Amino acid sequence: MNIVRKYRIRVAAGISVVWLLCVLSPLSVDAGDGAVAAGDCVTWQQEARFVGVAYNHLVHLTNRCDRSAVCRIKTDVNPQEATVRLAPKEKKSYLTFRGSPARVFKATVSCSEK
Repeated sequence: MNIVRKYRIRVAAGISVVWLLCVLSPLSVDAGDGAVAAGDCVTWQQEARFVGVAYNHLVHLTNRCDRSAVCRIKTDVNPQEATVRLAPKEKKSYLTFRGSPARVFKATVSCSEK
């Protein structure tokens, strides 16, 4: 068999394997969730979303009450605290880290009524 043909077959097989791994890999990894402080008004969930070659770390917040809330978010990957304001009945997603090699992180969220 021709050397060039053997090389092409190996390259095609390698590309097929990489494509298959990309298709079968999870696009987002749920890293856990929790109910929070503001009298059961605010719930949150964390997500590590795969984007190309890394993960974006997100915290999704939902205010279920008729009062505004202020939430403080920090993670083990990004310990710098962020403040997010939620209007009544508002949902927001907050990006805590872009392009992380880690697919697992732990968020700490504390909320209070405003």
